[in-house]
Amino acid sequence: MIRRILLVASLLLLPPAGPGARAQVTTERIIQSINEPVYLTAPPGDARLFIVDRSGMIHLYKSGAVLARPFLDIQALVNSVAQEQGFLGLAFGPAYTTNGHFYVYYTGGTGAGKSVVQRYTVSADPDSADAASGHTILEITQPTDGHNGSTVDFGPDGFLYLSLGESNGQDRAQDPQDLLGKMLRIDVAGDDFPADSLRNYAIPPTNPFVGDPGTLDEIWALGLRNPYRWSFDPATDELYLADVGHNAWEEINVQPAGSPGGQNYGWPLMEGLACFAPPTGCDTGSLTHPVHVYPHVAPTCWSITGGFVYRGSAIPSLQGHYFFGDFCTGSLWTLRYDQGTVSDLVDRTTQMVPINGGFIWNVASFGRDGAGELYVMMYGTPGSVFRIIPDPAFVGAPEVAAAPEPVRIRAFPNPFRDHARLEIALDRRSPLQVSVHTADGRRIRSLHDAPAGPGRLALDWNGRDDRGHAQPAGVYFLRATAGERTLTERITVLR
Repeated sequence: MIRRILLVASLLLLPPAGPGARAQVTTERIIQSINEPVYLTAPPGDARLFIVDRSGMIHLYKSGAVLARPFLDIQALVNSVAQEQGFLGLAFGPAYTTNGHFYVYYTGGTGAGKSVVQRYTVSADPDSADAASGHTILEITQPTDGHNGSTVDFGPDGFLYLSLGESNGQDRAQDPQDLLGKMLRIDVAGDDFPADSLRNYAIPPTNPFVGDPGTLDEIWALGLRNPYRWSFDPATDELYLADVGHNAWEEINVQPAGSPGGQNYGWPLMEGLACFAPPTGCDTGSLTHPVHVYPHVAPTCWSITGGFVYRGSAIPSLQGHYFFGDFCTGSLWTLRYDQGTVSDLVDRTTQMVPINGGFIWNVASFGRDGAGELYVMMYGTPGSVFRIIPDPAFVGAPEVAAAPEPVRIRAFPNPFRDHARLEIALDRRSPLQVSVHTADGRRIRSLHDAPAGPGRLALDWNGRDDRGHAQPAGVYFLRATAGERTLTERITVLR
């Protein structure tokens, strides 16, 4: 998931497209009381939201508020010391409405710890789980506290899928006798290992390596570095798997519906579409390549956060579009994938600035509710949950191609220590306000408040507030309002 937190941006501000632009979407903050929300889900048709807190709780959002009592509290079992450890995954069983079973994924033990999958059962109170009902399905020792992976979910075949990173050991991803760096598929309805208290599951007989003595039967796919977030498209049964890169590339893989499994996604032979180790001659034809990659751009870190294909009803124009983001840069995108072809890649970072204030950064996860609507989780203190919604300003507008962007802004250098120069290009004369805000939305500096344009306007920010006080190192947001258009983007101060 997360490597080093250094949030930096290239600071190209793209405004929300004008009226009539296609697929207008934004977000609204609905929760700001959970410090480390890392996943959100719900049983199909359930109006409640179940939000995983990395510290070891499942919070319940019901009737517009987070309930005071967690749905489940297992903080005593969870090791959340390191940033990539903790309570990380949740899946409701296919028969949850009848047997109340749900499954959690967390890091337990001490130090590097162990990856644990457990089954729990809801109590007689539908808003509260039975914390004493924990039943271990699987435990895997972790050599380090990084690249633990963290998504657990049921596939359309009814089997449980689990992603595991290679725990900062790249050779494990290609080792067929190691479960790390793999996607696993198990049957939680059976038990092929009755004498082993840490393996309470069965092996689906159609798993790709069953009968191969050189490869562990649980393995569904291999060659993964840190497959932190992945999901099935409920309409097509395709599996979208985002894998966090190393030094150069982030990637999205898509497994076709009905696949027999056995894909090798390449790490560490390849990173993205490039050879990694070895630097040449890495692919002999046996590797499955990603459908989309994007490069790392210095000096920021990059860490892809996989999301979901949109199948809700609130934004019909985005049916079939896959949402994903980047933890480090806070970028948010959508794309379409159809039979091997990626299209309609759109950077929606600016569009999805929350309509009720603040900004989205540290994109820890996406979530999908019981109606198929999507959410974004922001990791931090406090963390937040945002609902993805149609932009109210464009509801009912016809969908036509977007007009060229009327405003462009760039800043350099970024990050900066002493001062940053801003260049703002306007295609027409209009009132212009430019200001600097903290990550929680508080305005600290006004840089311009007067008509400007057409043409270019140069501004400087010296890293100080309106009173002349130097601001501490960190991430700040520039907000430019030209007429009815408001743009935001990140800028980083170094000290």
